[in-house]
Amino acid sequence: MKGVLEYTKLPPENGEDPCVVHVKVSGTVHGTLPLPDSDITLNNSVSGEQTYDTKIKQWIAGKLDLAVSSSQKPGAKISGSMGGNMKLSMKMEKEVGKQ
Repeated sequence: MKGVLEYTKLPPENGEDPCVVHVKVSGTVHGTLPLPDSDITLNNSVSGEQTYDTKIKQWIAGKLDLAVSSSQKPGAKISGSMGGNMKLSMKMEKEVGKQ
């Protein structure tokens, strides 16, 4: 998958650790899944927010909305298309043994 995602830094929340950075993310990614009879073309639009911890250099949380679609070339042995929406929510759990 390839594409361009744009990140816009959001203001910090009151009293929050300055190492935690919130960003708004949006953009599109696309790709091709090669199959013997007909490649599948994938297109995804992404929007939402993510949180990055500069201390541990990891994304630690996020909520994204994805609009997904795919299609196969008409006239192939198998052809068709699909589309839908997904909501993705993620949060890093504390490592075992860490406080």
